[in-house]
Amino acid sequence: MQKRLIIDAQVFQTPAWHRGMGKYSLELIRSMVRENSAEEHWDFIDIILSSSLSIDEGLESELNLLDKVSIQKLDLVSNDILNPDSSVQTNRKIVDSYISTLPDGDKHFLILSLMQGEISPVFPTTKTRRAVLFYDLIPLMMHKVYLGNPITRKEYLSKLSELLVADVYLAISKTVANDLGVYLGIPPQRIVNVDGGPIIHDEKTEPYQIEDPYILMPTGNDLRKNNRRGIEAFNVFNAKYDNKYKLVISSYFKDEEKSELSRLSDNVIFSGNISGAQLNYLYKNTEAVLFPSEYEGLGLPVLEALENEKCVACSDISVFREISTDAFCMFNPMKIDEIATALDAVISRKFDSKVAEAILRKYSWKNTANTAIQAIISAEHTGGGENNELAVLLPDVTTERRTGKFILQLHSTLSERYDIHYYQNPQIDKDECRVNFLPYISTTSRLSNEQGYQISDVDTRLYHVSSDISLARSMIDILAQPGVVILHDVDLSNLWKELLEQKFISQSRYDIETKIDSLYFKDTRFKGIGSLIASHKKIIVFSEKAYESICTSLELMGIDSDKITYIQPPANELAYLEVSPETHDLASSNDVLFSMTDMQYEESISRMKDANFLINSLSADDLLLQVEASKYKKVPKQNYKTFTDQLVGAIEKGL
Repeated sequence: MQKRLIIDAQVFQTPAWHRGMGKYSLELIRSMVRENSAEEHWDFIDIILSSSLSIDEGLESELNLLDKVSIQKLDLVSNDILNPDSSVQTNRKIVDSYISTLPDGDKHFLILSLMQGEISPVFPTTKTRRAVLFYDLIPLMMHKVYLGNPITRKEYLSKLSELLVADVYLAISKTVANDLGVYLGIPPQRIVNVDGGPIIHDEKTEPYQIEDPYILMPTGNDLRKNNRRGIEAFNVFNAKYDNKYKLVISSYFKDEEKSELSRLSDNVIFSGNISGAQLNYLYKNTEAVLFPSEYEGLGLPVLEALENEKCVACSDISVFREISTDAFCMFNPMKIDEIATALDAVISRKFDSKVAEAILRKYSWKNTANTAIQAIISAEHTGGGENNELAVLLPDVTTERRTGKFILQLHSTLSERYDIHYYQNPQIDKDECRVNFLPYISTTSRLSNEQGYQISDVDTRLYHVSSDISLARSMIDILAQPGVVILHDVDLSNLWKELLEQKFISQSRYDIETKIDSLYFKDTRFKGIGSLIASHKKIIVFSEKAYESICTSLELMGIDSDKITYIQPPANELAYLEVSPETHDLASSNDVLFSMTDMQYEESISRMKDANFLINSLSADDLLLQVEASKYKKVPKQNYKTFTDQLVGAIEKGL
């Protein structure tokens, strides 16, 4: 039986080909082909390109010469940013058609860049092992910077649907591997760190005309690259040396962007797009390399600096600490004075060749290729079966509530068990702590403010019930259509008040609910949940104290307490526990934590010494914070996969 690797390489037909993403992809293919020639994991390697997009002639010629490689140009369409689903459906039919022409045998399918905006890569529906090379979740993590434009938001978030069906994720660093779990809830068993190595831009060097000694800052036109602070810090440093140094900034910048940055210093040189040979020259002749980025998925320039025997001043961020904790002059990227101090130290630092050699032995393309190959061939096929329908009612998941983060992360594992139809309430325009990506990747209906039942009459309904007043309208459906309830709060009195004010219920109905509170709940913290727990098939709580109190109340009502279930709240199990994010200049008090974006929140809780003070809380927010903080110290007792298993068991028992 033939064994075949199929690689979607459309990234080579986008502007990313000229950046780190494209160069990384090419080095990975070269190295995987070399290792495959030695071990013969696959008989054939097919590289898929789009016939409607151009590709560099030299690159195409090189790909054609690789061992056992053939290029297949399919009529794949570019991404329709206004209607991305159309592009996905068209390309899936084309890929499926191509797969159907191939002989029987094991097939593995690798997408080199799924999230690139210009293209629309897809996995086939036929049974192949699906792998994706993954660079970062930067737009999702820094959504306020990158996803403010509705079209850009739709273009990016709609691609998450394809991402979540991969069988294995080849992350370019442990940092990125952990991000996949922390922000998307992907189980660590499906994530493998493959690292990377320095890019050999050219075998030759070509002089770049510059006479003064210089510091090289390989960067890009991106806010997270922290160019402004890098230049300002260079000024502080350079003033100590009578401005003898120049700062050479690589990559392409528009004229207006160069003009803005040039106003910060008279000693900045923009190289623009230069040849690989010229870039080699800049690396080989620089005094040192500066890399002040706020976040990176890997940071190839750091490895390239070591390859060229140059000392590095770089940000103290997790991905660089993965490489080494003492090989670089590190700094807080938010503090100009620290960057300047690091520059001062790095120009007088002696290059340690032994340390560099040890790092480069680990970060080699041979290692990356072998790790990637083993991950792909050992991946287990997930999904693909027929699932039952599940209607899920959501509160507003974009608020500071940790329940919103929990609901978004639960989708990855829950969607493997059900075809989910989400229902969400009208949301108020406000500052988002996180992005609700569910409408872009799953069937989602927005409830109106009109009275009447609006949730479809399916056999299985799951309600996330909290004190969020955006749920007031939904209480009509929740109370009338029994299902399974995850009770995030035990005080729903504000919801009932909102129902009364909006005239969804009468004063007499409101009075009945308050009467139930006084009759059946001795603990006055429990308000407005009596009708809910009495009428629904199954109630799930995260607090053992809440479980005990509700059991007592159900017994007083003469209702079997079997309908209440305690499930320990989950935390993401990190793929690599030894790597944790680090924040700079952020307090981690409880009040501040609940107003942060998810990225800031994760960075802060990684530094919390202890969150056990929340263990007796009745609030899901507090209990989720407690288990999430502990995940940076140890493997959590309950992850999203085990939680989903228990949740599905409770749902099926409830029915």
